[in-house]
Amino acid sequence: MHHLLQQVPYTEVLQETVALPERPFNPEYEHPALPRRTVRRVSLLTRFTDTIY
Repeated sequence: MHHLLQQVPYTEVLQETVALPERPFNPEYEHPALPRRTVRRVSLLTRFTDTIY
């Protein structure tokens, strides 16, 4: 891998600074509830156990 990466020419890329505008504040905004997700875990005693996060 090291040999392959040495074959690609590397030059530093200059990047301009990005100016972001201020975020508008809305006191009436309510963050939507995130959906619950189920993760399947393998247990030693049973084949699968469902865990809800």
